[in-house]
Amino acid sequence: MNDAQDADEAVNQGWFSVRCVFQYGSDAPFVYEERITVWRAVSFDAAVALAEAEAAEYANEVDRSYLGFAQAYRMFDELGHGAEVYSLMRDSELPPYAYLAAFFDTGEERQGTLGEPAADQQVQRRSTASNHEEQGTTS
Repeated sequence: MNDAQDADEAVNQGWFSVRCVFQYGSDAPFVYEERITVWRAVSFDAAVALAEAEAAEYANEVDRSYLGFAQAYRMFDELGHGAEVYSLMRDSELPPYAYLAAFFDTGEERQGTLGEPAADQQVQRRSTASNHEEQGTTS
């Protein structure tokens, strides 16, 4: 490429976050990992290609497999404190507490609750979904 092409490509590049899903081990119960990485690319296809190449390397590090599932999001904010790096919208008939329980808080996640000792949890959550379910509220 020449300098003009390089400059055009740099202007057309954006930041993309890509979520890839991995499976650990080969015997049930399986552990699944959702991992979001950030890429500078000219298109969704280019960002996913970069992420999947990295996912293959990541999967080879330990006993895990890349499941070939990637979701990309073109980021509109500049990277920085509070920037939105991923968003996925889904239609559902479920009320809020049931939606969270079905998709994000099934009880099988390896996570802790904010305000409790972290132990070995990689993810901390804040949830009042169980309180809403018990009270029958949806806000």
